[in-house]
Amino acid sequence: MIETKRLSILLLACLFLSGCARLIPADLPPTSTPTATTSPTAPPTQTIAPTSTSVPPTPTSSPSTPTSAPPTLSALPLATPYSDQPAAGICAEYPGETVVTVEIMPDIPAPRCLKVTPDQRLKVINRVNATLALKLGNLSASLQPNADYTFDQPFGNLLAPGVHVLEASPYFGPEIWLVEP
Repeated sequence: MIETKRLSILLLACLFLSGCARLIPADLPPTSTPTATTSPTAPPTQTIAPTSTSVPPTPTSSPSTPTSAPPTLSALPLATPYSDQPAAGICAEYPGETVVTVEIMPDIPAPRCLKVTPDQRLKVINRVNATLALKLGNLSASLQPNADYTFDQPFGNLLAPGVHVLEASPYFGPEIWLVEP
């Protein structure tokens, strides 16, 4: 049992670190401090905080100059899966439910894998004594200890079919396996 738990933690650490490697430019020397950079081809990220509302930006151009509308969430590309099958082997399923729930724990998330459909949404409960930085597809949120947050967009608006990972930094989030109904 202990070896299985260690193997699970090692697997989740590898998944987390491989996701972090995408944020570090390859041309930086190993002793430098990594900084987040913005790629000109990267899709815009919409940040959603549970206690705030989004206010559209005020145009800075003159009234006679046409302005383009900001991209809508539906216009953003779907997040690419990292696999077709989950590493966890067994994934919790919630047929008929519109909201599926995961708890972020100090060791592993519960459940560690969710099999979901495009019309379902995700609720995250923070069971650690730290603020979590959540990221799912193009959405992100900050979640205080002992609080919960429900993403307002269904999985089908955020993710392409396949296996994704809910980022719950500095802890590990579950695998999310989006399947077509």
